[in-house]
Amino acid sequence: MVSSSSSSPLSLSPSSRNIGEQTLPPSPKSSSDERAARALEALMWPHDLDSTVSESSLGYLRGCFGILEDFTLIAPEPGQRAYDPIPKGFALTIDALEAGLRLPFHPVISSCVSWWRVSPSQIAPNSWRYLVAFLGECHYTSITPTRSLFLSCFRLSRGSGGYYLSARPGFRVSGLRPAIRGGRGAFLRVPMEAEATKLRSAIKVAEQHALDLEAEATKLRSAIKVAEQHALDLEAEATKLRSAIKVAEQHALDLEAEATKLRSAIKVAEQHALDLEAEATKLRSAIKVAEQHALDLEAEATKLRSAIKVAEQHALDLEAEATKLRSAIKVAEQHALDLEAEATKLRSAIKVAEQHALVTLPCPFFPQQTA
Repeated sequence: MVSSSSSSPLSLSPSSRNIGEQTLPPSPKSSSDERAARALEALMWPHDLDSTVSESSLGYLRGCFGILEDFTLIAPEPGQRAYDPIPKGFALTIDALEAGLRLPFHPVISSCVSWWRVSPSQIAPNSWRYLVAFLGECHYTSITPTRSLFLSCFRLSRGSGGYYLSARPGFRVSGLRPAIRGGRGAFLRVPMEAEATKLRSAIKVAEQHALDLEAEATKLRSAIKVAEQHALDLEAEATKLRSAIKVAEQHALDLEAEATKLRSAIKVAEQHALDLEAEATKLRSAIKVAEQHALDLEAEATKLRSAIKVAEQHALDLEAEATKLRSAIKVAEQHALDLEAEATKLRSAIKVAEQHALVTLPCPFFPQQTA
């Protein structure tokens, strides 16, 4: 909202009067409404005062209240009153501008004035503070202002000196602009021809925009519900992935334990080869045992390869979800390769042992190999 200037070279104040437009039936008044109406009537300026606005002051008023050049301002002639009918135009009191009213009117203000079928000059200047405060609150709280919303909070009543706004029962208003003290009778005339058509079009556009925003809000609420459900689904999926990662980590630990056993077995085989060197008489039996042991190792290596393939496939399935598991599988793969290399070394050592045994102790059952 644009704040109004508190100083002016003119002696300006509110003006208003009941005149021959369609009027609203008096609404039931509470004691607070009656006090407000009496205070409002006490502040009404004399009905038959000439406006203190002159042609020379129009430029100052335009700059002071930020009135665009699109609006034509006319200083009233002697004898013209704020309540005189203006074809395709209206009278606007300076006090209404000081209360925060601005040109062009906000679509909600135009809609309310059209709905009430009153001239802006017929509404007490202090009442404009309610509309200005309402629009400001809607702006800062990101609420779309509408005529229906405003009328659910405030009502237009008729006093002996004009129309005034009051809050509906149960609705409190605070932080308004300071009240305008009346008694100065300053107003200007604003002819509206093309502007009226523009405002009506703007009101229709604003109302359509409000409907579109409501539809968009409905869609957003649905989208939020879908997103919340999707978040729950993702959380459930994450829980499953965490469980899968724990299983994979346990599998990696099991592979590590199995590798430790294989290292121990390789050490036993190496010691056994040394024993074969000293125990030549038991070489044939030892070779058979070593061959069987080699077959067992080959079967174990085959199992390890299958386990590695399973771990690799499992790592591919969890690639997007488990970085730690990917590292564990790579370690397992490397470890399996090391085991394969160690098994290959073991088979070579056994062959060397066999060859050495054949060279050291010729056997009648096995033909001696020549170099």
